[in-house]
Amino acid sequence: MSGKWTRLQLSCRSNNATLRRFSTAGGSNHSMTRRMFYRLVARGHPRLVAQDAVVDSALNAVAEMDTCNSVFMDNQTDPPEA
Repeated sequence: MSGKWTRLQLSCRSNNATLRRFSTAGGSNHSMTRRMFYRLVARGHPRLVAQDAVVDSALNAVAEMDTCNSVFMDNQTDPPEA
């Protein structure tokens, strides 16, 4: 290692979370195992710079819309019988 900080973004994670892939702004990818990631965390190397607020906001909006739809559907009455 060069001892230089590199800014990476988590781009994907395996289904069982044993492998993570990070991408740089330049487009190169770096993979590491869960074990290596936790070793780096124990040494205090990874630093969270920012979370993706756009994705969080979108997920919150979807959850809120789902809640509103559920309440609306629960309050609906059956149509009158003819």
